[in-house]
Amino acid sequence: MQLNQDQKRFFSECYNSIELYQDLSRNMRITEQNIEELWDDLPILDKTDIVNNQDRIIYPPAIAKNLNGTLHEVYTSGTTGECLQVTWSYGDARRSLSSLWAVRKQRFDIAPPERMCFFRASSRSCNSEKAIFEKVSETQIAIYKESVTLESSSRIHNLISSFSPVWMIVQPSIIQIIISAWKEKGLKPPKSIKYIECTGEMLSVPEKREIEDFFGCQVMDQYGTMEVNSIACSCECGKMHVMDSNVIVEVVDKHGKTHREGEGEICVTSLTNRSMPFIRYKTGDHGRLVSKTCSCGRRGSILELSYGRVNDKLIVDGREKYLYIV
Repeated sequence: MQLNQDQKRFFSECYNSIELYQDLSRNMRITEQNIEELWDDLPILDKTDIVNNQDRIIYPPAIAKNLNGTLHEVYTSGTTGECLQVTWSYGDARRSLSSLWAVRKQRFDIAPPERMCFFRASSRSCNSEKAIFEKVSETQIAIYKESVTLESSSRIHNLISSFSPVWMIVQPSIIQIIISAWKEKGLKPPKSIKYIECTGEMLSVPEKREIEDFFGCQVMDQYGTMEVNSIACSCECGKMHVMDSNVIVEVVDKHGKTHREGEGEICVTSLTNRSMPFIRYKTGDHGRLVSKTCSCGRRGSILELSYGRVNDKLIVDGREKYLYIV
């Protein structure tokens, strides 16, 4: 593993100052000088490790930041049965998404101020059973995933049309329900939408083409987790390029050993979260890394996702789908 000097310093500090990492790496004597050499033997964490130790994985200097109100928490969806609270500083959260925003701007001319809608589980603060969305800001609305049904499809169409978003973030299974319902009711897609970003599930080539054909806009596949944010996104050739300025991606076998070739479990290390560091963290998803120059011209690692968690399998329109975002 090749790390720059700042990464060597930070990660070695994590193993010597954060309680959970201290416990897991006892007797390893990790330093800036040897952390690269020891990397493949460093402990691998999973979600249960973090859930059971959420108060023991905060980087000590970040505690002072929390007193100044510069930290915030986000929550994983709990699809695995365990909801995890993830602590970020506002600056780190922005940096973790900078590469993704660069791709959005360069390829699709999408910038943060533009109006958008996204789909998520209903808000914890939502008390109305009839509510189907939440206005997050003047430029963002969140539509509740559980409200996306044939019966509510016209209401959702009116909502999106009146809000006039320029782009959407949506799970493939949700957009498939919307397309099917709107086609059945003879509803045309809002003309304002010029870009759709699919995340949260495996996106097949036929599904991508169907979305592009129906909405008449460009579609990109993006893979990430709430723990580390963006991990990889698809290029013009459909290959998933690792966001290597935000994460280190490894593939490990069932024994936790690094898989240089072949398929295994995806393991990520955040390069940007300096408040709640995720180091060698198993996402629960499976795939393999391919190092080659893509036809699009980009170099670096390509992530080929194969399947997700067994308990994240859904049946959508008679087809099996695997979720891959926590």
